[in-house]
Amino acid sequence: MSWVLLFLLTVQQDPVTGSPMSMKVGQLVKGGMYAEALDVSRGDQGADGLALEVWVRHHAGDLTGALELAERTLAEDPNHAGMLEQASYLSASLFRGADALRYADRLSAQGHPRAPELKADAQGLLVREAEVRGGRQLALFIVAGFALLSAGLLRWAVGQARD
Repeated sequence: MSWVLLFLLTVQQDPVTGSPMSMKVGQLVKGGMYAEALDVSRGDQGADGLALEVWVRHHAGDLTGALELAERTLAEDPNHAGMLEQASYLSASLFRGADALRYADRLSAQGHPRAPELKADAQGLLVREAEVRGGRQLALFIVAGFALLSAGLLRWAVGQARD
């Protein structure tokens, strides 16, 4: 069972019955019944219910949809720690290092215990993004050099063929 599910199990306590609402959602997700899990997660109102829906969408493979929902929720409740945590993780999963770091920084300002780990992941992603940009620039330089060399050789060959 993932730490996110354990977190959500703790947060999603039904105050009337004392039973964890997310237990049913977790079992539905485990069984691969994502549509049903979404329906159940939507039964809880507020940011905590939306956090559960984001978690379900994430595990169903809808990372973009989960991140969009997290961002809409954060627009209304910008300090929701669980949503910031999920938004940082989802952003990193979608290779959006700057966004992941921004969410992790906001989480760090709240003193969240996972913030250092999320920040390190985001910073590592930013380093990899910079390496990829550098690799692309090098590849472009090599291709441009090869193209110039090829054009020069072609010009030389055409000149030799005329003689």
